Amino acid sequence: MQFPWQARQYERICADCGSSWLVPREFARKRVLSIAGATSGPHVRYRGRYGSTTGPATADIQAAGAMAGQAATLRVCPKCGSEHFSQHPVRSRTA
Repeated sequence: MQFPWQARQYERICADCGSSWLVPREFARKRVLSIAGATSGPHVRYRGRYGSTTGPATADIQAAGAMAGQAATLRVCPKCGSEHFSQHPVRSRTA
Protein backbone atom coordinates (compact mmCIF):
# COMPACT_ATOMS: atom_id res chain seq x y z
CA MET A 1 0.00 0.00 0.00
CA GLN A 2 1.30 3.41 -0.95
CA PHE A 3 0.85 6.16 1.64
CA PRO A 4 0.55 9.73 0.32
CA TRP A 5 3.50 10.97 2.38
CA GLN A 6 5.88 8.29 1.11
CA ALA A 7 8.05 9.14 -1.83
CA ARG A 8 7.70 6.81 -4.79
CA GLN A 9 11.24 7.39 -5.90
CA TYR A 10 14.51 8.80 -4.64
CA GLU A 11 17.13 10.86 -6.39
CA ARG A 12 20.71 9.80 -5.86
CA ILE A 13 23.52 12.26 -6.45
CA CYS A 14 27.02 10.98 -7.05
CA ALA A 15 29.59 12.38 -4.59
CA ASP A 16 32.38 12.06 -7.18
CA CYS A 17 30.98 13.45 -10.45
CA GLY A 18 27.70 15.14 -9.39
CA SER A 19 25.54 13.08 -11.73
CA SER A 20 22.03 12.18 -10.55
CA TRP A 21 19.73 9.22 -11.18
CA LEU A 22 16.31 8.13 -9.96
CA VAL A 23 15.74 5.00 -7.91
CA PRO A 24 12.36 3.39 -7.11
CA ARG A 25 11.45 3.42 -3.42
CA GLU A 26 11.82 -0.34 -3.01
CA PHE A 27 15.52 -0.08 -3.94
CA ALA A 28 16.31 3.10 -1.99
CA ARG A 29 17.08 1.38 1.30
CA LYS A 30 19.76 -1.17 1.88
CA ARG A 31 18.05 -4.43 2.68
CA VAL A 32 19.17 -7.98 3.11
CA LEU A 33 17.21 -10.13 0.74
CA SER A 34 16.50 -13.44 2.39
CA ILE A 35 13.87 -16.08 2.15
CA ALA A 36 12.98 -17.88 5.35
CA GLY A 37 12.90 -21.62 4.96
CA ALA A 38 14.52 -21.63 1.53
CA THR A 39 17.03 -24.26 2.53
CA SER A 40 14.62 -26.73 4.06
CA GLY A 41 11.04 -27.83 3.82
CA PRO A 42 8.87 -29.33 1.11
CA HIS A 43 9.03 -26.41 -1.34
CA VAL A 44 12.69 -26.52 -2.33
CA ARG A 45 14.31 -28.39 -5.19
CA TYR A 46 14.37 -32.06 -4.40
CA ARG A 47 16.28 -34.62 -6.34
CA GLY A 48 14.83 -38.00 -5.57
CA ARG A 49 14.53 -41.43 -7.04
CA TYR A 50 11.92 -40.35 -9.61
CA GLY A 51 13.54 -37.12 -10.81
CA SER A 52 13.76 -33.59 -9.50
CA THR A 53 10.90 -31.32 -8.59
CA THR A 54 10.66 -27.62 -7.99
CA GLY A 55 8.27 -25.69 -5.81
CA PRO A 56 7.35 -22.14 -4.92
CA ALA A 57 10.62 -21.56 -3.07
CA THR A 58 12.62 -21.98 -6.29
CA ALA A 59 10.62 -19.22 -7.98
CA ASP A 60 11.05 -17.01 -4.89
CA ILE A 61 14.80 -17.53 -4.92
CA GLN A 62 15.01 -16.62 -8.60
CA ALA A 63 12.89 -13.49 -8.05
CA ALA A 64 15.05 -12.43 -5.10
CA GLY A 65 18.16 -12.91 -7.24
CA ALA A 66 16.70 -10.72 -9.98
CA MET A 67 15.84 -7.99 -7.46
CA ALA A 68 19.33 -8.17 -5.96
CA GLY A 69 20.85 -7.74 -9.42
CA GLN A 70 18.68 -4.70 -10.16
CA ALA A 71 19.48 -3.20 -6.74
CA ALA A 72 23.21 -3.66 -7.40
CA THR A 73 22.86 -1.84 -10.73
CA LEU A 74 21.09 1.10 -9.07
CA ARG A 75 23.75 1.34 -6.32
CA VAL A 76 26.43 2.67 -8.66
CA CYS A 77 26.60 5.92 -10.58
CA PRO A 78 25.65 5.32 -14.22
CA LYS A 79 28.18 7.93 -15.36
CA CYS A 80 31.35 7.11 -13.43
CA GLY A 81 30.59 3.85 -11.60
CA SER A 82 31.17 5.28 -8.11
CA GLU A 83 29.32 3.85 -5.12
CA HIS A 84 29.50 7.09 -3.13
CA PHE A 85 26.24 9.03 -3.28
CA SER A 86 23.66 10.89 -1.27
CA GLN A 87 19.96 10.44 -1.76
CA HIS A 88 16.78 12.31 -1.02
CA PRO A 89 13.10 11.57 -1.65
CA VAL A 90 11.39 12.98 -4.72
CA ARG A 91 7.78 13.75 -3.99
CA SER A 92 5.38 14.69 -6.75
CA ARG A 93 3.59 17.99 -6.37
CA THR A 94 -0.09 17.92 -7.13
CA ALA A 95 -2.21 21.03 -7.36
